[in-house]
Amino acid sequence: MSDNLQAAQLRRDIITMEDIIQRIGGYPDSKNRKKIVELINRICVHQVTDRSTPEDIDNGQFRYGIQPNDVKEEVLVKFMY
Repeated sequence: MSDNLQAAQLRRDIITMEDIIQRIGGYPDSKNRKKIVELINRICVHQVTDRSTPEDIDNGQFRYGIQPNDVKEEVLVKFMY
């Protein structure tokens, strides 16, 4: 796969993740966090994992990791009260 194609797929996946998270809405509990990851992995090219730590959650932040072949990306979502 060319670098340009991989970069385009990664950007598309990140936008898709943001859309899914916004559609779920609100501060995600453990059930919704699982649903978010399932929806992302059903739609996105790259495998996504929930990398949130208890400290992240206490701060209203959630980390979703994307791991293409040679690039590791992470999306940080911060919920505001």
